[in-house]
Amino acid sequence: MLQRFTKRRKLLTATMLLCFCAFTNTAMGQTWHIGHPGRNSNVKATLSGNTLTISGTGDMIDFWDSDAGWDAGVGQNVCAGEAPWGCSATYRNVIQTVIIQNGVTNIGNRAFKGCNNLRTITIPSSVRIIGRQAFFNCTNPNLHIKIPNSVNEVEGEAFRSCSGTLEIESGDTQLNFTGFNYQGNEYSKGWKYGWFMDSQIKTLYAGRNYPDNSWLGANAPFRGMFYLQTLTIGNKVTSIGVNAFADCTNLANVIIEDGPSDLNFIPNGLTGNYFDGSRIETLYLGRNLKDERHSFYPTMEPFAGKTSLIKLTIGSNVRKINSFTFHNCSWLTTITSLNSTPPIIGFIQYGHHYKAFEGVNKTTCKLIVPTGSENAYKVADEWKEFFGTNSLNKVVAKQLQIFPNPVKHELRIESGELRIEKVEIADLTGKSLSTVNYTSSIIDVSAFSSGIYLLKVYTDKGVAVSKIVKE
Repeated sequence: MLQRFTKRRKLLTATMLLCFCAFTNTAMGQTWHIGHPGRNSNVKATLSGNTLTISGTGDMIDFWDSDAGWDAGVGQNVCAGEAPWGCSATYRNVIQTVIIQNGVTNIGNRAFKGCNNLRTITIPSSVRIIGRQAFFNCTNPNLHIKIPNSVNEVEGEAFRSCSGTLEIESGDTQLNFTGFNYQGNEYSKGWKYGWFMDSQIKTLYAGRNYPDNSWLGANAPFRGMFYLQTLTIGNKVTSIGVNAFADCTNLANVIIEDGPSDLNFIPNGLTGNYFDGSRIETLYLGRNLKDERHSFYPTMEPFAGKTSLIKLTIGSNVRKINSFTFHNCSWLTTITSLNSTPPIIGFIQYGHHYKAFEGVNKTTCKLIVPTGSENAYKVADEWKEFFGTNSLNKVVAKQLQIFPNPVKHELRIESGELRIEKVEIADLTGKSLSTVNYTSSIIDVSAFSSGIYLLKVYTDKGVAVSKIVKE
């Protein structure tokens, strides 16, 4: 009788645990040995709750290989062609966090394929390679992936059908995007690239240079990212190749970070097609574009002919704007320059000035410049042609004080005799993030993420624009 009761109690306990796991969408502890055989690797993966922790030293196994599911710990082929946690929806769907510990040197092929609830992943500085289809079909829109500087290679289709935000950490080393020759039976044979094929990544931080793969017959890595909305080009990036962000049809906001070095757009012949098919609406230009060779050819300029461009912000580091840079950007409505010295525009040859804003409607496009620099812009070549140059926003610097800067929580504005009507906080492209009807001298910015923002103060005498740093 006691033995029968004990069995029932165990059965009831097991049933309750299964129900609890199903109800809370968590998994009980499970460990797999996933070290690559023949490479002296000792790597294991442990799933506890919603967190998958990968630890040890060396490479993960090639999960896509015919023996990919081999578990050295139990000596059996768990699931050919998939990671062991990818074989079952019970495991795959509960994973929300992946922590790869230092010592692991790669992310294996198809490592996280189909983990559609994955939100965060920690990639250590020991990882060198992200394997083919590593994040295939990771569809959580809140997924954030940060690729550290240690990674030097991303293999084909690594982020195929992936969603969320991708951050390529800023650095001086080159990131190589490579293909692979597929000879399997799941789909067509041949060389595969398509690193972001069918991806729904909406935000991209490109912090490193990468080689031009067009000579291999491969597309530029980021070309055709149809869902991409916001792109930031980091200040360590020094060159951009042909078709770099072409056919990113929803790309509306581009930020070229402030930096001391020029950014070189490298054409192919007389064209570059860097942003062809991308509907850029706001642009923050934080540094010079190195483009002297192309001054006679608008087709080589990255933003020429962008009729979708509405707002342009020019950073304080920009000293020169090349000829035809914004040629025929006919829908430009606002240009904000943060440089108190007017950037030199184009060049003059044989008495002809090859301008940067030819085709922009200068009678309707509003120009906003730093306080105290109005007179310099009034007489500068091409700048003086803009509508409103003779009545630029004038806010006396002595009357408007903004502090502290950098700021953590509260920003104070003292305006003297000026009457402040409203205060607007925008990103570096000029896109408004918050508008405050000014009722006191203190603005709460604690909810904003760390970074650089534009602060626009609207007064009865005009608009003042300045940068603030949120810590």
